Amino acid sequence: MGRYFQNILYGDTLIRDYEGDELADVPAARRLALEVLCDMAREPAVYGSAESLRDRTFIITDETGKHVLTVPYSAVL
Repeated sequence: MGRYFQNILYGDTLIRDYEGDELADVPAARRLALEVLCDMAREPAVYGSAESLRDRTFIITDETGKHVLTVPYSAVL
């Protein structure tokens, strides 16, 4: 198990996830990111329209701060 952080890249701004999630591995971090994105897409009144989210990206890092995965929001839109 390790801690993975789902940071959000929006234009030139990186919004850091300071809590992270305890997950088994990188594929588990990818699955979680896709689940979160699907949840966001189902609630446009809360998170904005799919079009407004299209240019955002999850930058997933491990507990050392190493970039391990990029998941664009467009992966589920």
